[in-house]
Amino acid sequence: MPSLLRVEDIKKYFPVERGIFKKEVARIRAVDGISFSLDKGETLSLVGESGCGKTTVARLILRLLEPTSGAIYFKGQNISTLDRKEMFKVRGLMQIIFQDPFGSLNPRQRVGDIIGEALSIHNLAQDRRRERIGELLRTVGLEEECIWRYPHQFSGGQRQRIGIARALAVEPELMVCDEPISALDVSIQAQILNLLKELQERFDLSFIFIAHDLAVVKHISHRVVIMYLGKIVELAETEELYSNPLHPYTKALLSAIPTIEKRERIVLRGEIPDPSHPPKGCRFHTRCPIAKPECSEREPAPKEVTKGHLVSCYLF
Repeated sequence: MPSLLRVEDIKKYFPVERGIFKKEVARIRAVDGISFSLDKGETLSLVGESGCGKTTVARLILRLLEPTSGAIYFKGQNISTLDRKEMFKVRGLMQIIFQDPFGSLNPRQRVGDIIGEALSIHNLAQDRRRERIGELLRTVGLEEECIWRYPHQFSGGQRQRIGIARALAVEPELMVCDEPISALDVSIQAQILNLLKELQERFDLSFIFIAHDLAVVKHISHRVVIMYLGKIVELAETEELYSNPLHPYTKALLSAIPTIEKRERIVLRGEIPDPSHPPKGCRFHTRCPIAKPECSEREPAPKEVTKGHLVSCYLF
């Protein structure tokens, strides 16, 4: 069965300009040649420190940013070459849930108008618009009467449910979740995660899930991608990654998860290098506790250590 989404060697460089003539003096390599696939009904999580390129990857997939090079295939079609009119036909199948549940909603619009706008743009359910909006609100656990209220009249968790309802309105197949619970209280986070899992089973949705919290990622993901400075350093099924992490960076991230068990914490020294001038060789070698001389000379190619478990490290 072909993958729903396939990303091939995608890159995104942002120019750094100086002077009155805007001369390009460097390029920030936000995403620097990554590849992965996503199957129907699967959740793939992107994990890494701030600035590693997770959100940039999400925006490239949705064509909110144009890639510098590489290809993005959705349902077998190369969408990275589509013009604006052709891309509009695809957008209804790809939606995003934003990190900030308040900033992503228009404070001047009622909930009914926020959700109904998506229906109008894509010309859906025009003869039963009010009924469809009510269905969507009930689907995400809200009362139909919420249609007349404004975003400021809801809690953070309720506002995120409205954002999810808006995304569901166009009947997507792929949903990008850009840290959808990081701005919510811990008690509400579990409710939103459970809602997303229920929606995935009900509508056979595929998720790209971006997060910092590895405990959350373990709960919702089928596979996990670990990113560092625009590169993928490890990719594996969730159980395999958590039980058998291979890359030193992955081990450091997992050691930071709070547990009741006493275990050694791996503390990384130094700062993340400048993405406009990444280090030669393995990008992690400047902070790696077990780096070898060859790590600073050549960039390691991804290697499949076991089936479906890829790692970019000279230790393997």
